Amino acid sequence: MALKESVVKISSPILIILLFLTSCATTSIDNVSSDVDKINYFNELVFGSEFGSSNQKTRKWTEDINIFVAGEVSDDLNSELDLLIVEINELIESVKLNRVNSLKESNYMIYFGTGDNYANLEPSAAAHVKDNWGFFWMYWNSKNEIFKGSMYVDIIRVKNKAAQKHLLREELTQSLGIMNDSYKYPSSIFYQKWSKTTDYSDIDKFIISTLYSNRISAGMTKEKVNKILIR
Repeated sequence: MALKESVVKISSPILIILLFLTSCATTSIDNVSSDVDKINYFNELVFGSEFGSSNQKTRKWTEDINIFVAGEVSDDLNSELDLLIVEINELIESVKLNRVNSLKESNYMIYFGTGDNYANLEPSAAAHVKDNWGFFWMYWNSKNEIFKGSMYVDIIRVKNKAAQKHLLREELTQSLGIMNDSYKYPSSIFYQKWSKTTDYSDIDKFIISTLYSNRISAGMTKEKVNKILIR
């Protein structure tokens, strides 16, 4: 079965400046007033891609995500991850996130430390860590089922605790298959510009729960998804 790799969402002030090539209208999260707004945002995030061509089909995990944590794990980040796992598990139906005690048991690794050390564990990411303080790398099969991945938070260059927690939440959430960012909603965890958001907005919860509802399968086109959502 052919394997595919993807590099998606990396966060640092430097990268944000480089990517801000066009201006986009910014809308307050409080102005998300219709189902159409939510579905449009879903399409932008799930079928878009920050790097390379846009995704043509949904990508999602179809088996439980077993997380191994490596590197220098502070008590704050350890507790934040536990809370984040509970939050995500409350939003999704088809799979669950679990913490495991060894890399061998895992299919997803979270690394806290330097980009260089992360790249030693995920060599495919080596070319991308220099300018990026948060990063994830995913693998999926020909059915668009995600089966493995990893992420890191650079706790050396990012000293601010809230920023570290933001990067943990953002990269882990995008590893679910929500691989694009947007300039639309500043309170969203998927906001393109640099931020320190450490909570999901209501529309974030909609995006996560919709992708992982039993109505949506890996490999669906935008047209098929919209027929399901627009009723």
